[in-house]
Amino acid sequence: MSNIKFSTKEEDLKAISTEQLLQEIKTIKVTTMTLIVLLAIEFCVAIYVSIDNPGMFSLVVVPFALSPILIINLKKGKDMKKEIKSRAMQHLKEVMVLALLTILFPLIRKKK
Repeated sequence: MSNIKFSTKEEDLKAISTEQLLQEIKTIKVTTMTLIVLLAIEFCVAIYVSIDNPGMFSLVVVPFALSPILIINLKKGKDMKKEIKSRAMQHLKEVMVLALLTILFPLIRKKK
């Protein structure tokens, strides 16, 4: 079972490993897509049922009431992707510094 936290504060995301972040992004993506499909189906069924029975029109409200879950999931996924991107940029900076040091160190040593 995944240990997905409901908070995407910056300090919480920094404590999670990159592999866990990638796994949580996949989980969020699957659950969000599933929820979108189910809410769309429920909306269509509610419209269809309310045509025959106007008293059932209140079922149309359910997909709209549950839509904030989609917004929360999309925001969490976006925050997690931003954290992964910042980690990749930091790693790239470190690699570039090491590469420069590897190239420059022998040149500096030869001059002495």
